[in-house]
Amino acid sequence: MSKWRLLFNQRRWDEIEGLWPSLSRPEQRALFGALLQGVPKITVTDGMEKTERHARPKEAPSERKGAAKILALGELEAEIEGDPPIASTSWASLRTEAETYLRETIAECGRKPMAGHAPGELSQEQHCLDSLELLAAIDRATKLMSAEMDSDADREWLVEVIAEIAEYAFVAGRHMQEAWGKPFEGHAVRGIKTLQSAAEGGAKRKGKLAADTPRVIAYMRELIAAGHSKKRAAELAHKKGLGKSASSNSKLFYRLTKS
Repeated sequence: MSKWRLLFNQRRWDEIEGLWPSLSRPEQRALFGALLQGVPKITVTDGMEKTERHARPKEAPSERKGAAKILALGELEAEIEGDPPIASTSWASLRTEAETYLRETIAECGRKPMAGHAPGELSQEQHCLDSLELLAAIDRATKLMSAEMDSDADREWLVEVIAEIAEYAFVAGRHMQEAWGKPFEGHAVRGIKTLQSAAEGGAKRKGKLAADTPRVIAYMRELIAAGHSKKRAAELAHKKGLGKSASSNSKLFYRLTKS
């Protein structure tokens, strides 16, 4: 048995912290995996937002505080993962995620009963269209400004600078949007509870309520609030073991929420 495994079983975290830099890369990965399994996760909820993460040192049980410290420092993970991606790669990944959501949402709006009409200026569809146009504008501005550079090295430098600033601005905008919505999340949470109670009461009277129906609805609403499409939320709920199928989850959500 590897030395780190013996130390791990004996909860000798300070010794593991001093040992891991000398381990081979496969052993470092194995240690990191063991730490991920060994440090408990906690769920953090605020209004409609919910996230799950590993406990921090102050939150972890006494026998796991040292393990939580190693995870929280992030040095082992950084050693395994290597250098972070360059700004243009990181921005491209984030942008692809955003554009996928925006295009899926626009497609969903096109399938609604009012499809064919011009989207309202404050509608979800129009916001998505505006977002796509602004993302395209970043490309246009990048090409125009980089064309002014005298060398390939200068052009590459400028592209990376713009990508880094674009990512900072994009993420800042997402946090600001979440902050704007916080005062209304209490109403949304109460609305979900009311919806769950109404749905459960009505279906029970008809003898048709599946045991996990309220959980399907609640979980899908959380996912949708986090930015997933209804279709994707239905699929993720089914993968979590909720509902008979993704299709049935979609139908259930529509029937009970009329949204």
